[in-house]
Amino acid sequence: MERERTYSETYHSVYALNKLGDESAVPVVEEAKRLWSREGFKSDQIIEECDRFLKNFSGTKDLSERLFVPIEKPEKIFIGTDEQREFMKKIVEIPLESSMEDVKKILGKPTEEQPDQFYYNIEEGSEGGYYVSAYIFFDKQKASKIKVRNGDIIRTIIDE
Repeated sequence: MERERTYSETYHSVYALNKLGDESAVPVVEEAKRLWSREGFKSDQIIEECDRFLKNFSGTKDLSERLFVPIEKPEKIFIGTDEQREFMKKIVEIPLESSMEDVKKILGKPTEEQPDQFYYNIEEGSEGGYYVSAYIFFDKQKASKIKVRNGDIIRTIIDE
């Protein structure tokens, strides 16, 4: 019973760390992998989750590259409705340094508007799914960063 509880806590902790994407947890996850790789204590599920976490931090030092993977195609993020799909096709085409008015011409009126950012929210369909939202940040009235959120997935599309 104690092993099952420890297993569950370890697996869910590594899973949560993977979702958070905190590089400072790399030594802890490496240690968890080492411990759960020992003979007689082995857990393929924990080892796989550790490997998934560690893979996210290999080969790059830039935090934005690890946590916010640029979208190359709208299909890389789950899109549940035609409206969400069309929104994503438009948003990935917004050039860096677009004016606030140009963004409005491309995407329409924002759900919420502030002096230095627009927020768009496209609700999920009647069959369920996730919402899609976008934050467009402006510096001196020009688009400087775009973040898209779909459920618990966040991606930076443009980041100067």
